[in-house]
Amino acid sequence: MSGKYIDFAAVKEVVDFVNIMAYDSGNPPKHHAALYRSEMTGSGSGEEGVKAHHAAGMPLDKLVLGIPFYGRGNNKDIKGFVHYRDLIQLTGFETKWDAVAKVPYLVNAAGEMVCTYESPESIKEKAAFINANNLRGAMYWEYAGDTDDGLLSRTVFEEVIIKAPGNK
Repeated sequence: MSGKYIDFAAVKEVVDFVNIMAYDSGNPPKHHAALYRSEMTGSGSGEEGVKAHHAAGMPLDKLVLGIPFYGRGNNKDIKGFVHYRDLIQLTGFETKWDAVAKVPYLVNAAGEMVCTYESPESIKEKAAFINANNLRGAMYWEYAGDTDDGLLSRTVFEEVIIKAPGNK
C-alpha cells in the first residue's frame, strides 16, 4: 500500500490505472482494510495508500482503491480468511463500528475483536472517498466472497459507478 517500490512518475504515462491493495494490512485486534487510520488500524489505511501513491507521482484519476469481500480472524473464535457470505452467518458475536476507520468488526463475549471485515456500509464510505477524491474507481477481491445475490458487488456498482461525479 505504500507505493514505494515503483517509480510511478516514470510510468504514469504508460499505465491506464494502478490498483491499490488497500487490505490485508492487519489481523485482529487491528483492522485489515481501514479507510482511515484509527487506534485499531493495522499497518496502513486506504487513505494512506492513496496519498502514498499520489505523492510517488501517480495521478489520482489513475488510482483504483481495493476492497476486500472477506474478513480476517486471528484467534480461537474465527481463524484466518473468511468470506463475507460466510461471515454474516456467524452467531454469538456482536458487530461493532469503528467510526474513525469507517469499518465494522466482530467482538466475542469477552469484548475482544475477533474479526475485521468489509460490509455494505463500509463500502459506501469507501465509495464516497473514491468519488470525492476523483479516483479511477474500485476493485475488489474476491467475487466468491460475495452473497448469492451480489450484495457487495452491487453496492460497489451503485455507490462508485452510479454516484460517480458526472453520473448524477
